[in-house]
Amino acid sequence: MYIEDFIKITINPNAIDELKIEMIGLLSHMRLGNVWANYLKGPFFTFIETCLNTQIKEEDIILETLGLVANLCASKKSCKIIADSSVLKMLPDIMDEKQEDDEFVLQILYILYKMLSYDLGVQFLLSQIKFINFCIDLIEDTNK
Repeated sequence: MYIEDFIKITINPNAIDELKIEMIGLLSHMRLGNVWANYLKGPFFTFIETCLNTQIKEEDIILETLGLVANLCASKKSCKIIADSSVLKMLPDIMDEKQEDDEFVLQILYILYKMLSYDLGVQFLLSQIKFINFCIDLIEDTNK
């Protein structure tokens, strides 16, 4: 597999944003299961955390990174690493800032859905009252 090469291209600080968007999208569709846990350390994970910063001008980078995080949450091992990091703590802020953008809301809810397969996801969600209230508000929203 060429996963290491894809990751190197993705995290290259000299790569243009369009290339990063495409590479993150490519990685978000690679179903590697627990193998992902081997790559969730060092510069790749730092890159993921940096890409979820809402101060980034290119919103597609944030959106594609949310898709990547959802893919990573398909594995219990990777999900645990993500749960122990700052990534989950960023989700309510992203949801709050991007609440009018259905694509962002959908990606974040999909991450939560994937995480609810594991106890750690349930524990996280129960600790986020603001997040729960926001999800309830979404259910009541008629999207007019």
